[in-house]
Order: sequence, then structure tokens, then C-alpha cells
Amino acid sequence: MFDFSKRLLKLRKSRGLSQIELAQKVQISSSTLGNYENDMGIPSLSVAESLADVLNVSLDYLACGEKANVISVKGLKEEQIELVTELIQELARPANHNPKLTRQQQELLARIIEQFVH
Repeated sequence: MFDFSKRLLKLRKSRGLSQIELAQKVQISSSTLGNYENDMGIPSLSVAESLADVLNVSLDYLACGEKANVISVKGLKEEQIELVTELIQELARPANHNPKLTRQQQELLARIIEQFVH
């Protein structure tokens, strides 16, 4: 896991968590977490999954720094998930790869903003 320790440390600090806080959230000791951050060990898959979940990143990003095509839907309502999915599908269409938003894209964004603001 190239640069795993540096990535883990950076993510923990960017989330404003102490080693003790993050360790408690993933149910490991702070010394074990310190070992991961000092490149003196790597977590099991289940611990790595917990770390990624708590740090709100994908497991592949935590492990390798790869950008994932993953959007966390944790805590979203079903209608919010459907709106985000619809927008992603709309924006992914080859015909829609221009800098200006179509009317449909604008309407979807307006609906998403309304859902998240209220």
C-alpha cells in the first residue's frame, strides 16, 4: 500500500480527529493506529474498511490513492439518492459533455438543491 501511512495521517488530521478518536471509532487501539500512520504495519481488510468508512473515503482511495467512482449515500433519503443518480446519468451522456448545462440538468440541480436545503 504505497503511501498508505501518509494518506491515513493526512485524512485523519483533515477530519479533525485525534489518534484516540479515530481509533475508538474503528475499535482499535491508538497505538495500533499510530503504527499504521508510522508505516509500521497495515490494517486487516475489515479495519481498513472501517477506517475508510469513518474517514468518508473509498477503500481504494485509502489504500492506493486512486479516485473512485463512488459517492457515499449514507444518510441520504431514497428520493435524494434517486435525484443524484439521475443527475450523474444525465451528465455522463456523451452528448452532454459541454460547459453549458442543459435545461434538464439545470432542473435536476434545482431539485437536488431543494432536497438538500430543506
